[in-house]
Amino acid sequence: MSLSPPPPSTIEGSAPSASLESTRRARLLRLLFDAAGWVVWLAALRALWRKMDLPVGFYDEGILLTDAQLLLAGKLPYRDFYSNYPPGVFLLLAGMFKLFGSSVLVERWVGVVARAAAGLWAGRFGGQVVGKPFSSLTAGLVTLWLAAYRDDAYAYILAVQGVFLALVLIMRAQEQGGRSAYVLAGVVLGAVSWMRHDLFGMLVMALAAGALLVALKQRAWRPEVRSAWAWLPWLAAGVALTVIPFWGTLFALVDPRLVLEDLVFDQARYVLPARDLPMPPLLPLAEGRGMPFPLPLVLHLPFESAVGSIAIAPLLVALAVWRPGRTGARGRFGSALLLAFSLAVMPQMLGRTDLFHAICTIAPAMAVFGLWVERLSDTTVWRWPLALCLFGALLFPVRGLLLAPAYPLPPALPGFERANGREISAASSRQAVLEFIQKHTHSPKDPIYIGLQDHSYVLVNEVDLYFFADRVGATRYMQFDPNIVNRLDVQQRMAEEIEASGTRVAILSALTKRSVEPNDSAKQGSHYLDQYLREHFQAVQEAPPYVMMLRRD
Repeated sequence: MSLSPPPPSTIEGSAPSASLESTRRARLLRLLFDAAGWVVWLAALRALWRKMDLPVGFYDEGILLTDAQLLLAGKLPYRDFYSNYPPGVFLLLAGMFKLFGSSVLVERWVGVVARAAAGLWAGRFGGQVVGKPFSSLTAGLVTLWLAAYRDDAYAYILAVQGVFLALVLIMRAQEQGGRSAYVLAGVVLGAVSWMRHDLFGMLVMALAAGALLVALKQRAWRPEVRSAWAWLPWLAAGVALTVIPFWGTLFALVDPRLVLEDLVFDQARYVLPARDLPMPPLLPLAEGRGMPFPLPLVLHLPFESAVGSIAIAPLLVALAVWRPGRTGARGRFGSALLLAFSLAVMPQMLGRTDLFHAICTIAPAMAVFGLWVERLSDTTVWRWPLALCLFGALLFPVRGLLLAPAYPLPPALPGFERANGREISAASSRQAVLEFIQKHTHSPKDPIYIGLQDHSYVLVNEVDLYFFADRVGATRYMQFDPNIVNRLDVQQRMAEEIEASGTRVAILSALTKRSVEPNDSAKQGSHYLDQYLREHFQAVQEAPPYVMMLRRD
């Protein structure tokens, strides 16, 4: 009998122990990332709270305030007042004003809730794409970047959060099936058109183009494949349930030609050439406060970083569609939806490339980056530094929002109770204007005219004065858009409307300056309205930059 040495002993459990330790480390790192996402989201809410005290915006915010108040006065958009937005946002604000009173604070709360909700819906959608209940990283990035400008209840922000909710419901319908789930998703998607018809149209076209490409690839007309597309008619039916009644009712109440002129034709022919701004340079090196060395502008300034992020987002999410990795078919489908969304916002950003439009369109780009941070942090540990660097690079341009200081409120002035103590442009002079209007009109139904001292140059105007004066406008054009109000035919109609309404009070302002932008807004238009006002109204009081006029007897 031969004796052989026993086989070398192995340390039982050594390999499983190493694997278990690696799993624990990865789980701890993911928890830290999730916690960081919630910290960023809460910091974004704090920044939004701070911005509640910003001065009242006399143009963009003024449009929201005045047009909502006009609805409460019984006026109809497009028929009684010009607007380049669908009426959904004004209906929402009018309802809020009816419930809580007409004030700047009520309108801004709507904007804060919309930004917070956009982050939460984006977080849920991001979680669905990567196979998690929720992506706090995505929620934090989206809400923080949406807080980078103001917290007004812009229609585009409301539409963006509606798109994220629709994408969440589409993903849920894909996972669970059922006709009612697709109908519900379509209903929410169709409601986006109530807020921004342009975003809705671009998104539907992008989704339809993607669906057509997939259908052609799969040869969806074959009987064995056709059943996989049975959900599409139900989604379309849901869209029709919200689009047809809303817009059909509007077209029944208002001449469709007026609606289409305000929303589509005049915008394309006149306003867009006068709003267009070029892309900013993104790559020049520049130094910043607290930075030890220069960085490209796209890496440390909010505007340039937002533009660069929006521009590159479609490429990054297309890569996720091509290489879904561990997310599989679910991740590919969700990434395709996000690709359509990223493409749909591009015309809005490219049409007028400034901070306002870049921030309004940044949300899908941040959702794309959130997706990639999640994917990098869900793989091998060596990729975690990449995820951390990407997350940090996305926070760096808006680092000031994480510790946003309080905005000092000015002393409250009589007559501006609706401003809730927020700062008003030229407040002391405007106080004299409001007193003048109160003195020479008798009720909110008495029309007034608020215009410019030179109507041949138009960029923006002080729409908010109608809201604070609680008066209706003498003309359909209370919102001044360039290349619209300085046209001869429009000024002739405005003069006819002022004359027909028997308007007694006209306020002319020099607060807004001539445009120096490199577009058609710098072009001079007609003086017809200026001549009409000089002939039919007399200046009786001045409070620079305002001239207060009464109709000549």
